[in-house]
Amino acid sequence: MTSLLVEAPAEADYSATIRRVAEALVTRSRETYLPPADVAWFFALAGDKDRCLEWLERASEIEDESDARKRPLATASEGSFSGLDGPLSRE
Repeated sequence: MTSLLVEAPAEADYSATIRRVAEALVTRSRETYLPPADVAWFFALAGDKDRCLEWLERASEIEDESDARKRPLATASEGSFSGLDGPLSRE
């Protein structure tokens, strides 16, 4: 991906360069798993709302158990803070 940014001419439009990165991610996603939300983020940066929403919809369909952002930090009934270390941790 960084090669796309390095190869971009200095006068290149920012959104066009970011769109090229997003399209490269789409191509790569056919061969290996890439989080759809990450691809959506690049389309958002490029200003492509339709493609951003398309990839956000894909992201909403995927249940990724390893994604810590989807796990609650605290469970009210247990009173535990599973995502924290340090002075606030009750574990």
